[in-house]
Amino acid sequence: MNHPLSKLGLICAAALCMSVAQAAPVLTLVPQTTHVYSLQNLRLDVVVSGLHSGGTDVLLSAFDLTLSYDASVFQFLQIGSSLGTALGDPNDTNQTAVFANTGEPGVLRFFELSLLEESSSVCTFCIGPYLADLQPSDSFKLASLLFYRPAHGPNTLTTAKFGVESVQLSDGGGQFIGRVGTQDATVDLPEPASLALVGLGLWALNWNRRGRRTGRPSGSFVFGKESS
Repeated sequence: MNHPLSKLGLICAAALCMSVAQAAPVLTLVPQTTHVYSLQNLRLDVVVSGLHSGGTDVLLSAFDLTLSYDASVFQFLQIGSSLGTALGDPNDTNQTAVFANTGEPGVLRFFELSLLEESSSVCTFCIGPYLADLQPSDSFKLASLLFYRPAHGPNTLTTAKFGVESVQLSDGGGQFIGRVGTQDATVDLPEPASLALVGLGLWALNWNRRGRRTGRPSGSFVFGKESS
């Protein structure tokens, strides 16, 4: 007959294994602003984290990523968008192989394969730079994407979502990283009228302060002209 403490030990060990197994890299979409008005740009960073923590100590050698966005609200700008340098120089064909497809509205696909070796201690040709040198931290940027919100008249949407449709990561040995977490992004779409109201409020506040300095009754103003 098994001792109850032995069973408890097995349960704890199983829970520990599950927590380690659940640790996985996370791909996060990070907008540089949460409010995007008409005729404004939005920069969206694609960040991967957790490659060196939570029991997943690996280097990244390739990624295949498909993102979605609302093409009725935003336009993707190739000029101004760029890949990161954690897998090598994306402009150097001796360091990386890059593929990008933006043919379908609202869908972006990016693929990057590093031609660099893992480290000076795990190499065949032993010619740097190495992935270990380019990925010293647990979090780094895979891409920085630029979008533009044109003026389409009155907008019925109040928010717009950027989503990760699919993602595959490969470690330094070329093996797929089985499980990857994702975090989508949502931005607010305020109307220009909202900005005008904010400006009007600031103007009224300034007038109120000036009225106090000049002896005018507090808050006395008329739209279109100053009160005497």
